[in-house]
Amino acid sequence: MRNDDLGCGGWIVVGIILFFVWKWYDGGGPWTGWVYPEASDLTRSVQLGEFKTFEQCQQAAIDGLRSLHAYDGDYECGRRCKFNPTYGMNVCKETRK
Repeated sequence: MRNDDLGCGGWIVVGIILFFVWKWYDGGGPWTGWVYPEASDLTRSVQLGEFKTFEQCQQAAIDGLRSLHAYDGDYECGRRCKFNPTYGMNVCKETRK
């Protein structure tokens, strides 16, 4: 009799491995930063570029607002962003401030 079945323990190990592979794949990606010189007008923005970490993006955004003398401005950093032509804007998997 052949037993090609992994058994319960084997499937649990496979599930754990797949979970961590999925988390590794989903957790990566560059951060893109934007500053809004006037927080009340989010149609005006300056894209800062891409950064490896959220902290780098956040610092660049704060420095960008200071250099623009945008004391009432705002910023955001987004991860895994793509331009969506339907909405006419970038859509990110995650955003932070």
